[in-house]
Amino acid sequence: MKISSHMCYNCAMTYKYFEDYETSLSGFEAAELLDPDLNGLEQAFNLYEILEGINSFLQELNGSPTSSLPTVESLASSLASVDLNPTYEKATVNRLIEGPNLSKAVTGKVLFSVKNPSEIPIYYVVCDSDRTCFVITVYGVRSTAIKEEDQVTLLDPFYHIFDFESRGKHYQFKSLRMDFLEQLRVNGEIVSPEHVIHRSMYPQLKEA
Repeated sequence: MKISSHMCYNCAMTYKYFEDYETSLSGFEAAELLDPDLNGLEQAFNLYEILEGINSFLQELNGSPTSSLPTVESLASSLASVDLNPTYEKATVNRLIEGPNLSKAVTGKVLFSVKNPSEIPIYYVVCDSDRTCFVITVYGVRSTAIKEEDQVTLLDPFYHIFDFESRGKHYQFKSLRMDFLEQLRVNGEIVSPEHVIHRSMYPQLKEA
């Protein structure tokens, strides 16, 4: 069966939103070969830039106690208690399992955001009470919704450890994704309406 360039691009975009980055990169590069007008190569370069930013920040934060980046120790120690539905168990990243973690709540401090040329989603580097740093992927909100040093809580988070190579570069980091705004609390509160774009993740697909 012949694969159309639009199908290849849309599959790559869908894989990106579901954070299968390795497959997404291959798809964008394949779409570029089929139809350069789709800008698949630009999408691939943008994703490489995001991954490089996430990977380098987290490698430095988790691997060096003398990092020049924001002080993890001070931010982690400033985490406040969060009132949650009693059905939720408070957890740190290292206590999660791969995939969805129902009835679990992870709270952390935001160190900074990672530049994303396409602006959606927004990636934040966060540290939890165990001083473990990871990235969270947030859909459906404006960049003003979450700021540096805000405290965020993710309910029922999807957890994944990335560990793959692409173009000779090794990417290895921990990630939490929330797909619906109901899963997010900022400083103990739900996200206010003025910061909401939409309430869930929607891939931006190309029409054939």
